[in-house]
Amino acid sequence: MNQYVAFLRGINVSGYHKVPMIELREEMHKLNFKNVATILNSGNVIFDSINNDLKNLEKTISEHLEKVFGFLFRQS
Repeated sequence: MNQYVAFLRGINVSGYHKVPMIELREEMHKLNFKNVATILNSGNVIFDSINNDLKNLEKTISEHLEKVFGFLFRQS
């Protein structure tokens, strides 16, 4: 199992794209990620995954969160 950090940009900034961290953690768990933790209210997420294809992880996370929260998630 590999540990990753997702830097989700543009959320919870000046009242735009509000995402409660508890909901973000729940959605990451739905993607079968383990040991999910968020850092403050920043949108930075630490998680474990057996997937080692970074492009696939980025696509999976972005598409799922966009569908759930209704806006495009940019990652760095």
